[in-house]
Amino acid sequence: MKSNSLFALIHSLSTHEKGYFRKFSRIYSAGGEKNYLELFDYIDKMEAYDERTIKAHFRNTTWIGHLPVLKKYLFAQILKSLELYQRAGKKDEHSIFRQVDILIARGMYREASGLLKEGERIAEDAENYQALLSACDRRRTLVVNLLPPSRHGEGFAEVYERQTQVIDTISSILHIKRTSDWLLDIYYRHRIIRDTDLMAEIDVFVKDNLLSVIDQNRSVTYRHIAISAAILYYSVKREHHKLYDYARRHMELIESHEAYFAGRYMHTLSIYFNYLSSCIGVGAFDEFDTKIKMLENAATANGAPGKAYKFKLLFDLYFTYINVKKSYGLLFQYLKRFEKEFKQYGALLASSDQFNLACKLANLLFVNMQIEEALDWTSFCQQLDSEEINEYTRVQIRMLDMMLYYEQGSYRLLDSKLLNTRRYLSNKRILYQAEQAIIKYLRQLIKAATAAQKATIFKKFHREVADIHAAHPTEQTLIDDLHLIQWTAGKAKEPMLLVNSF
Repeated sequence: MKSNSLFALIHSLSTHEKGYFRKFSRIYSAGGEKNYLELFDYIDKMEAYDERTIKAHFRNTTWIGHLPVLKKYLFAQILKSLELYQRAGKKDEHSIFRQVDILIARGMYREASGLLKEGERIAEDAENYQALLSACDRRRTLVVNLLPPSRHGEGFAEVYERQTQVIDTISSILHIKRTSDWLLDIYYRHRIIRDTDLMAEIDVFVKDNLLSVIDQNRSVTYRHIAISAAILYYSVKREHHKLYDYARRHMELIESHEAYFAGRYMHTLSIYFNYLSSCIGVGAFDEFDTKIKMLENAATANGAPGKAYKFKLLFDLYFTYINVKKSYGLLFQYLKRFEKEFKQYGALLASSDQFNLACKLANLLFVNMQIEEALDWTSFCQQLDSEEINEYTRVQIRMLDMMLYYEQGSYRLLDSKLLNTRRYLSNKRILYQAEQAIIKYLRQLIKAATAAQKATIFKKFHREVADIHAAHPTEQTLIDDLHLIQWTAGKAKEPMLLVNSF
């Protein structure tokens, strides 16, 4: 078991869940042994997992030599306590069906039938279709034991009709989920699609597998997955008004089915995020200013990991908001908060999220011309080596890193980076027009001898990126994210040729 898995699980617990686990441990620990509880309490107080510190602290105990076994046991005990904690005082379909099985085994079929109806109602409300499918098998057993043989056929027909309805619903949900997962994979690998052939392939797939069937099923589960998939699709296409329409539909789904989304904290946070992000995309800034409080005040679960996820979403939103509105006065308000919370929660996020947020921090610092601090974050990004990091963000950080080295005046190192980056992008077949322009003009700039020569080069640089931005929609995102139009205009000391767009 990974050590950080135990750390993450312990730090995901609420205060009540920790208290329940300690009570659980006192009752169920074999022979009064509390070794794993000592380990639990110590890890609970740690800000970051460090096994060397644990071994040093417990060096005089008899169990420290068996630490891997104890960690595995502790992980399992926490899960058992959480299972009991979540079931305490609740009557869910699973516990009811277990009671039905007990009654059936004792021949109490009429009592089992009444209890089964209650379990089916709860499963129906929760849209737990797997549970409803298993209920059909129990219902068939009751048909055999409660109805006379002359009515068995009638009873079986009702059961099979119900079973067919549930299977059809499950099948439609699986189909839309496959489509959603396919789009999710595309989004995480690329985030921004700049290959026109790939985009054409995505369009055909989505037309056949999503847009033509998105409103065919009325279950909340189906609509939740289908709308999420549509949001992914229009995010990749950068069609902001369509994205806004579907994000609004998602919010309406939450509002009309509060019971379904109760306790689904991560889903709810993501829906808030997509809606607020779409408000920025269509320029509904007043709506964003009003509704951002929903996410700031939204409840979270899973302790520190839940708070880390909420921090990630808020960071993304405020970063985009600052960039799109050009409200760089807000930068000073949020920059220190972002840096502080990154240090607090960053280690609890996936490598791809850490990379993405660190890239944004570097970008904000670049806008503020805090070059050394920005380079610290680009260096942090380049130390993260994970296949989870998407292609677009890798390219963005490489380009930003070279622009920062130019500002720093590290021309010799920049020359080497330009050569290596061009080779890397060519080998990956992702050397698009924006990157070609950056590499070309940076190479010219480090060879320029005078300020006048550099100003002339920046004028050409500025005009070329403005032309690329205007003529090629797939290039706009990188140019905007790197503030290339503003940066080159400032260096050329002339008005911008194009207003930056989201």
